[in-house]
Amino acid sequence: MPTKYEKFAAAIKEADPARDRAVKMKYQGIHPDEDFRKLWPLAIGKDTSGGDVVLCYQYAGPGFDTTIDHVSLKHLRCFKLEKMANADVTTIVFNQATEGFTPPYLNFKQLKKQTCIDDVDLNRQKP
Repeated sequence: MPTKYEKFAAAIKEADPARDRAVKMKYQGIHPDEDFRKLWPLAIGKDTSGGDVVLCYQYAGPGFDTTIDHVSLKHLRCFKLEKMANADVTTIVFNQATEGFTPPYLNFKQLKKQTCIDDVDLNRQKP
């Protein structure tokens, strides 16, 4: 069974729009999620303490603010993989028509400016 890291990495690497390119998961932070979050993973790597983290654009679920327009960078979220159960992380197909927006990509400057990931292992490339 693939690990959480492998699931996020596979979604980031996938270039075929008909394949698994997004992730749904439950986060066990201060207030554990009861419902799934839908995420467009943008980058994965290590934080300053060496833990695995993923930088995502959240487009549905707990913590998503519907008053902010899609594709605002205000929907970027940093998640520690250690706070997710592997069984609660699933790759899903992102359908632009169903979701109603085109997902974002980070350019080089934005990727360097973010503070979530200290050492980036992999980032999503625009097709």
